[in-house]
Amino acid sequence: MRVRSLLLTLAVLATLAGIAPVQAAPPKPLELTMSNFRYCAKKVCEGTDQAYLADQRTGAPIGNQFNPKGGFPKVKPGQKVVWTYRDKGTPTSCDNYKTAPLNCEGHAVKIVGGKRVGFVPSRKGEGKITWTVPATAKPGSRIAYFCDVPQHAFPLGMTGALDVVK
Repeated sequence: MRVRSLLLTLAVLATLAGIAPVQAAPPKPLELTMSNFRYCAKKVCEGTDQAYLADQRTGAPIGNQFNPKGGFPKVKPGQKVVWTYRDKGTPTSCDNYKTAPLNCEGHAVKIVGGKRVGFVPSRKGEGKITWTVPATAKPGSRIAYFCDVPQHAFPLGMTGALDVVK
């Protein structure tokens, strides 16, 4: 009984002193890769790591259709997302200017209907782009993004999407 009374007294004192309750730790950042004109959750992206076919003008999914095998990473409102440029060593990499499909200047991330989040130049090593999922993002929604460097999203397919969860 004394322990219970002591705990209750401490709780009341903490409230009166303005001590905030313990908050849950924020979720760990989601780590993604940019490579081979794709986004993925692996160290090296493959040709199948394409979220959707992009509209040439807007970068949005054509007909709002997504790759049924997408397996889109899950994020929470307020969570950080970090894309790391790891595009080297393969014939289709952006860094391989002799065999890449384009004279690639680098990769970017732009949210569909929003702003460019960032850009990482090619042939400069592992650069990072960091973005925070808006606190207002609704669980159950999907956030589509693409590389807005010319020809990367359309026709090459550099598109991604995140599924928002609670």
